Amino acid sequence: MMLLAATTLAWAQGASTSEKKNKSVHPLTLIPKVGLNYSTTSLSAWIGKGAIEKPDVYGLIGPVAGVEFEYGLKEKLSLSAALLYSMQGRKYDDLASYRAAMDAGNVSDMIDATISNQRHHYINVPITANYYVAEGLALRLGLQLGCLFYKSGRQEWPYDHTFSENPKHSLGSSPMLFDLSIPIGVSYILKDKWQFDLRYNHGLTNISSSSGLIKEKNRVIQFTVGYRLNLTKNK
Repeated sequence: MMLLAATTLAWAQGASTSEKKNKSVHPLTLIPKVGLNYSTTSLSAWIGKGAIEKPDVYGLIGPVAGVEFEYGLKEKLSLSAALLYSMQGRKYDDLASYRAAMDAGNVSDMIDATISNQRHHYINVPITANYYVAEGLALRLGLQLGCLFYKSGRQEWPYDHTFSENPKHSLGSSPMLFDLSIPIGVSYILKDKWQFDLRYNHGLTNISSSSGLIKEKNRVIQFTVGYRLNLTKNK
């Protein structure tokens, strides 16, 4: 949908910009940026939990901030690399399964039912190719490597009304340590200074620390605002 909207806008502006030289791409640009994520996870497997069904999954909103470098290759083509702090995560609950187990009198499944709110703190390194379809308007596609450095959250057990704080996460060999995803989106440069970036990060790797029970991948919508600093002046 984002690509379609960007392409439509670019087509509409094409007549007025086709004869102008694209001034969006500089040899090297530094872009501090800050914004918000709306993150959740896919849940493709939920096994080993007896009669408990897959839980309902809800998204979380968290901050993202960092710095990006853009290197101009041609008049309409550039490469970008960024270093970003990104808070991602999700919330899921077993309340529907808990009620079903309660109706069936299945105490074991009632005990296992949980409500989990997890926040995953990543350092992400996205690398994207950017193609400027119109003055200031670019389509972006690339690859992102994420490294989990901290995990926080809260887990509740409805059966006995207990809960635990989960401020830390033992990384070890957990599959959550690294995350690989595909960023795809659009960006717009306003007055050669302000950059607005909207992208979707589609996770490719399993990020669950309970790989035997859960298989889930990151799904993140990210919006950032950056300020462009041209490090090399055009002649």
